[in-house]
Amino acid sequence: MSFKKLAAAAVALLAIVNLIQADDATVLAQENSIIMRIQAKIDAHKTAESDFKPELADLDGLIAAQDRGNTNVLAGLLYKKAEFYLVALKDTDKSEKLYREVSENYPTYRLAGVAANMAGQIRLDIEKRHIQEALKPGTAFPDFSVTGMDGKSLSVSNYAGKIVLVDMWATWCPRCLIELPSIIKLYQADHAQGLEIIGVTLDKTEDRPKLDAFLKKNSDMKWPEYFDGLYWDNHLAVKYGVTETPWNALIDRDGKIIGINLHDDELKDAISKALKTK
Repeated sequence: MSFKKLAAAAVALLAIVNLIQADDATVLAQENSIIMRIQAKIDAHKTAESDFKPELADLDGLIAAQDRGNTNVLAGLLYKKAEFYLVALKDTDKSEKLYREVSENYPTYRLAGVAANMAGQIRLDIEKRHIQEALKPGTAFPDFSVTGMDGKSLSVSNYAGKIVLVDMWATWCPRCLIELPSIIKLYQADHAQGLEIIGVTLDKTEDRPKLDAFLKKNSDMKWPEYFDGLYWDNHLAVKYGVTETPWNALIDRDGKIIGINLHDDELKDAISKALKTK
């Protein structure tokens, strides 16, 4: 799940002023006041944690002032803080920690399950980000060995000495379909010079007939495809931390990464330059 999807999953700070059912109306009023101040700064495009220092201090003070036995109020305030870090600051590390604290320390809280789910999704997002950050130009591309839709072995190493584009897409992805004609043109123009493409489709198992029909209709897609029907849990999508499609990796003759997510003229120029290198 991408950060945008995580942020969308977290409810807007100002929209939910009654997230917790506070036993003390004064606590709820104080919380709402802090939230409104936070929202005003978000609207003013404040994005640094230091911009929210007074509001965070007040929120932490409100949390510290609560009776430890008043678990629903405490859990609600911590949930708000987790939401703040995710939505306002895009700080996934701190938001995950806070969501996990809510789910583990306050299991009877009515949003404990939601908090656990958010913590899990954020942890996956963090892990995917770390995988993506490791895919740097000039480093060896971590190869795979799978079976293509044609039943043959499929890996980058099968094309040693070639320029390889690993292209992740799906029939349900509009941007992928818009980009497809340019990918076909690149293949037609440069395949004879040493360009190979490995397609990886994130279509679902139940959509296999649609995928087969699409590939038959688009017969110019003459490169091999990998399909496992697992959607975003596609084996290779998980391996490379993919959160959005289209996604690609361009790999040189020595198996090293030229670039990740190159598109349009940038991709065309990178392939042209790579093919001139012997």
